[in-house]
Formats: sequence, C-alpha cells, structure tokens
Amino acid sequence: MTGGMRLHFGGRIRDPADTVRRVKPHFARYGITRLARQTGLDRIGIPVWAAMRPNAMTLAVNQGKGIDDASAMASAVMEAVEYAVAERPDAQARIATRSGLLAAGERIHEPTRLMPPGTALPEADDLAWLPGRQLLDGGLVWVPLEAARLDHTCDVFGGMSRSSNGLASGNDMDEAVLHAVCELVERDATTLRAFRSRSELAASLVNAASFGSEAVESLAGRIRSAGFELRLFDLTTDLGVPVVQAVLSEAGRRVRAQFDLAAGTGCHPVASHAAVRAITEAAQTRVTNISGARDDLDPEEYREPLRQGLEFYAALPQAEGKSAPPDACGRAEATPGELLAIVKARLARVGVTDLPVVELGGGAAGIRVVRIFAPQLEDRPANHHWRPGARAMNAMLGL
Repeated sequence: MTGGMRLHFGGRIRDPADTVRRVKPHFARYGITRLARQTGLDRIGIPVWAAMRPNAMTLAVNQGKGIDDASAMASAVMEAVEYAVAERPDAQARIATRSGLLAAGERIHEPTRLMPPGTALPEADDLAWLPGRQLLDGGLVWVPLEAARLDHTCDVFGGMSRSSNGLASGNDMDEAVLHAVCELVERDATTLRAFRSRSELAASLVNAASFGSEAVESLAGRIRSAGFELRLFDLTTDLGVPVVQAVLSEAGRRVRAQFDLAAGTGCHPVASHAAVRAITEAAQTRVTNISGARDDLDPEEYREPLRQGLEFYAALPQAEGKSAPPDACGRAEATPGELLAIVKARLARVGVTDLPVVELGGGAAGIRVVRIFAPQLEDRPANHHWRPGARAMNAMLGL
C-alpha cells in the first residue's frame, strides 16, 4: 500500500511555508544572514535552497531540498538552525566526573565508537554532561556535552569524530526524533551496502513506478526530461525501515569523473517518502558540486576520476527492477509520533536498544533540536574512527 499512505506536509506537522515564517524572526539568533534559491544552477529543476551562516563553527552553507520551493526552503532553514543550536546548545549542563556519576549509580553514554582506538573519557576530570533519555525505555542517561556538541574548530577526547549524524530538528519532539532516528538507520544501511555483492546490488534496483506515488513519478519525470537517468536501489536492512538510494547520471554520456554521478539516500517508514528524500538529495548533491559552496568540499575532488567500482551503478539497465520495499506502517494516514512508535518497535525487535536522546535547544524559535546516538548501528559514512561493529561483522561473514 505504498501509494496509499498519506503524510500531511510531507511528513511534518506544519506547512513548510509556515515553518519558515515562524523561524524567520529568529534568523539573527542563529546566524542566518540570507537564503538563496540554487535550483537554477542545474538544469534538472528539482528545488534546492541554501541558508548562509557566515560565522558558523561547522558548515557556513546549509542546503535543503524538496518537491517544491517551500519544502526546500524549510529544509535549508531547519538544517541551519539545528547546526547553529548544536554548535552552541542552550540545554542546561551538569558538571561532574565520569567516576563520580558512575559511583552515584547514574547511567552514562560513552562515545567510544566515535573516539580513536585506545582512547577513553577522562576518569577524574570535570566534564559538562547533558541529561538525556534512552529512546526505548525513557531512562535517564548522561551524555558528555562535547559528544553532542557540533564544533569543528577544536579537538576533544583524543580527536573524537564529530558529525551531524543523528542530529535533527522538528516542529515538535516526535518529529525531530523521527528524523534523527531515520538518519541513523540510513547511515547504517549505507555502511552495510558495502558488504553486498554486485549481483545483490543489481537485484536491489527498484522501479520508480512501483512506489505508486505521484511525487516519485513527478521527480522521475523531471529527471528524464532534463536528459538524466535515475536509478533507485532498495537498501533496506533487517531493521525493516525502508531505505532508498538514488543515483543520477547524464543519459548517453560515459561516466568518467567522480562528479559525473550524484547520489542521495533517504530513510522513512513510508517507502515512497524515503524515495522522495533520496531523489531530492541526489539533485541537491549535483547543485552542491556545481555551486562549490560546501566548506568541506576539496577542490581536488573536481578532478578526481570515478572511483573503482562506481561505474557499475551507471551501467545497470533502467528497464529492470523489483518492486518498492513495503511500508513499515500499515495505516492509510499516520502522524510522526505514530511512525516513531513503529520504528522504535522495529529497532527493539532486532536488539538495537542503546539509543540515548539529548535535547539541545531550539525552543526560542518554537522548534526542537535533538541529537541521538546509536552505538549498535553502523556509521562509516559519518565517523572517521569507524571500525566494524557487530552488524558489519555479521555482514562480512555473509560475503
């Protein structure tokens, strides 16, 4: 029933244009100086917007994408705000030592998998801790502020990897947490994709029409009309939450350079919504490469030849493909809270239970910004200290 699922406002609780109107008076607080419509930099025409934050401690340009301008603008604004809040959280911190918290019987989150091998949190140093809760059982857990904070200007804990993985914003708590969890599931699936054989990847090719979605069909039509080819892959894992990857390449042109392919990945309990996210992100990737506005883009990447093995994606025939993955939700209509409950049940079913949630702020603009950690899931795309966890090891054994 993929095509029958209805999500108001693209899966959020408020109209995207209304979200931007509500947040706009707070742009100065979050360092947003202007918005830019970047869609016209490419010829595909899928909306991409950018929010500029010149004094950022991470990315100075946050991009957003969507099926229309309002959705893309809201996406850019919400990402800019969540980055700004994560750089300078306004949540109340507690000063304590690791040993002191443990001696008091408190539960703590140690970001071991984000830290270099052989390093650990200092035992007796005073650290700032944020109160969090375990997503599944609601229990209190203390999270080091520096693990939750997003700051690329300094190193902490031996050079801990800092990224936006699990960082999300929403008009309410359920919406923010749902988006954060979906991102964690997406990164896990992207990591595990590397352990699929070429035949398995070829078998995961999905026919766009099988989603039964007007939005997916419309986006696919724009891409074809612009002279591009779209390939969709079902990366859904044993978690049972749909994950879709979209790959774009110019029709009739041999893929030679790294930027000749553009990819995007989306995760959502509703498969068609995951596909929309993947397709619009792939279009955003092209605009990002064209604009050169990302702070973390190395100029040498523009001359980089296509990495070995990636030509496989552009060589697959488009006419073939299996049906879309099934929705995780069987209702005809669902709220973010209902969808979150389904995702939580799917995670619990496979034993993914360690999911500390920290609220970072955003209340001044009427939104919620959260950061979720998932040490039992894989995060290779976002973690430069990644080493295989249990899920990756199991995937390796299956090769």
